[in-house]
Amino acid sequence: NSGYDECGMIPYTHCIWATGAESHPLSRDLHHQCGLSITERGWIEVNQHLQSISHPNIFAAGDCCEIVFPSEDDTEKKKSPPKAGVYAVRSGPILIENLTRQLG
Repeated sequence: NSGYDECGMIPYTHCIWATGAESHPLSRDLHHQCGLSITERGWIEVNQHLQSISHPNIFAAGDCCEIVFPSEDDTEKKKSPPKAGVYAVRSGPILIENLTRQLG
């Protein structure tokens, strides 16, 4: 049993999902079951606020996600930071701020 239902609902009050520099099987499962937006490699696609581009109540930071920047000109697409610990650590305070604002 995976611990979540067919739509990926996991009962919780707050969730902190810490993972290494790889996609988690849960992100692929949620992609198939509920349409969570992920990359080919299974990274959760987030906006510049570290919020899922497909599910606004899901946040991801660091090495388990890929930041998708909106671009008016496809020739100058910004790239997500590389999968390195220093960038994951830097995203922590941003994630905390955005989660705090979301939780109100």
